[in-house]
Amino acid sequence: MSAGALRRRVAIERAAGAADGGGGRELMWEPVATVFAAVRPVRAEEREDLGRLDGVATDAVEVRAGTDVRGGDRLQVSGEPDGRTLRVLAVRAADARGRRLIALAEEAGR
Repeated sequence: MSAGALRRRVAIERAAGAADGGGGRELMWEPVATVFAAVRPVRAEEREDLGRLDGVATDAVEVRAGTDVRGGDRLQVSGEPDGRTLRVLAVRAADARGRRLIALAEEAGR
């Protein structure tokens, strides 16, 4: 994949906890980095979750190697009309040379 294919701006966010004042913790998302990526759909499916049918769109997000992206991170894809958010499921090398990473992600909040 050429460098020109990495044209979508993606903000990487990582979960962090903060005390909520009542003895518990509140989930917050902290920015890690903003990078350029190629975002492409891999598949779309439906699954049942607690008796409710949910649609899940699974995407592959390709970034340059050395990008700090991990499973459990959240990706905010800019340029999407609805402010699309993806949840990273796994990260692997995109090629044998290790020049790119692929984050397999599913659409969050649907």
